[in-house]
Amino acid sequence: MFSSYKSKSGDFRRLFKDLPDSEQLIVDYSCALQRDILVHGRLYISQNWLCFYANIFGWETFVSTR
Repeated sequence: MFSSYKSKSGDFRRLFKDLPDSEQLIVDYSCALQRDILVHGRLYISQNWLCFYANIFGWETFVSTR
């Protein structure tokens, strides 16, 4: 397994603790979420979930959807 995948998979697990342990990260992308402002972060795609995370100057944004 590639070290970058292990690192990203670890980030996914650490950030989205409420997801089932059976969820495996497939891929992650750099992207932005349009809110009141454009929020740049990462989109994590697993078998059953789309999860977005951003941290801008300590202001964290979490979005998870099935």
